Amino acid sequence: MAQKTKAELEAEAEAKVKEELELKAKEELKAEAKAEAKAEFEAEAKIKAEAEAKAKEEEPEPEPEVEKLHKIIIPSSAEFDGKKDVFLNANGRRFQIQRDVEVEVPKIVINVLKDAVKTEQVTDEAGRIVGTRNVQRYPFQTL
Repeated sequence: MAQKTKAELEAEAEAKVKEELELKAKEELKAEAKAEAKAEFEAEAKIKAEAEAKAKEEEPEPEPEVEKLHKIIIPSSAEFDGKKDVFLNANGRRFQIQRDVEVEVPKIVINVLKDAVKTEQVTDEAGRIVGTRNVQRYPFQTL
């Protein structure tokens, strides 16, 4: 084996150092480019978020829909609770309706009152039960 001269060894060492420096410079450039891209992305995201916030502030809130109210009367009856107020629940909203008083209620209350039925027995002249029929539990009148 031929031994390398001192000059050749120095040249190889110098080439190795130069190669390492170039590699290090490339890595630094990559890191800088990555940092710039990240900063640019964050800046764009911030601008977009500010624009959305501004648009949201300028956008008027929609007015809540006002339910149309209907006037009804629930008359008293001869039943055992026929003079008491009518209590009902419609879609999680509770209502207490006075009898024999004109009141304004939303359409959903009218629908609940229409659906509230009870079954009565039908008899003939001799008093025998001949069938059944459904009648409104709370008869009411719309005005």
